[in-house]
Amino acid sequence: MDGLTYKISFFTVKAMAKILQDKFWYFIAYRKVHYLDGFYYILSFDCDTQEDAEAALALYHRLRKEKIYGVYAVPGELLEKHQSIYKEIAHDPQNEFINHGYYTHTFWCKERSRHESCFFYNELSPKKIIDDIRRGDQTLRNVLNLPPLGFRAPHFGCFQRPENLKLIHSTIKELNYIYSSSTVPIYSSIYGPIIKMNDLFEFPVTGTFSQPGHILDSWAFFAAPDRNNTPEDYAKELKQLTTFLNRANQTKESYLINLYVDPSHVIENDIFLNAIKELNSRAQNITYSSLLKKIEIL
Repeated sequence: MDGLTYKISFFTVKAMAKILQDKFWYFIAYRKVHYLDGFYYILSFDCDTQEDAEAALALYHRLRKEKIYGVYAVPGELLEKHQSIYKEIAHDPQNEFINHGYYTHTFWCKERSRHESCFFYNELSPKKIIDDIRRGDQTLRNVLNLPPLGFRAPHFGCFQRPENLKLIHSTIKELNYIYSSSTVPIYSSIYGPIIKMNDLFEFPVTGTFSQPGHILDSWAFFAAPDRNNTPEDYAKELKQLTTFLNRANQTKESYLINLYVDPSHVIENDIFLNAIKELNSRAQNITYSSLLKKIEIL
């Protein structure tokens, strides 16, 4: 897709999502995924801060009791600092780790008493981006003795143009990766929840039910200081989405929900855990690589 086609498609779908809101899911749900045989969900964790390490471990133990497993995206620098924690999580073969770059992409802002974002790919040179990806890959191999199969870009919402994704995909392709999850919900609206792009598979994250173009993430519902949404809204959005897609699945349609949260945002909140438990009762929990194995891509 060239730049002009991207702009037209992006803004057309975004306008449709804004006008139709929750009704837009009727359009999304029937983007058939021929190689899926049911209703699945992937739960991934972006572990971008020091606090996320302990929270990720606690969350892993709580979810494991429900037989719910996840995908962990940890910057290499933090993986090195918290090796024992992430080694324990990685020791469970049901979990998966993906490359999330090497350099830490948040910092503690004393004035605001909170973590803020930094190290945006759209502000970096291609050389620096490639270095971040390659160093992240090497750190995963060194620390966890795992060959990564997938990647998620830091702050990926700021790096969505076709040439941006082509840079990511070409770099991880050289590392023998087979997938990325670095795209916003609009991509799933256009192409479906699993996209063949640049000779790789791309998994866009899922949007909210009421506003499909908005990411259903923990920052917007649990952590942002100026947020308009609440944890109760998160549970409501996820329930509405799950109910709708479950109904579509009963009519022989298939779909994939791709969620991500920051562990420190949700570990103390039972609303999140109960919402995921309910989702787990309706959809099959899976990881990216397990899903690709299931559909015989790997």
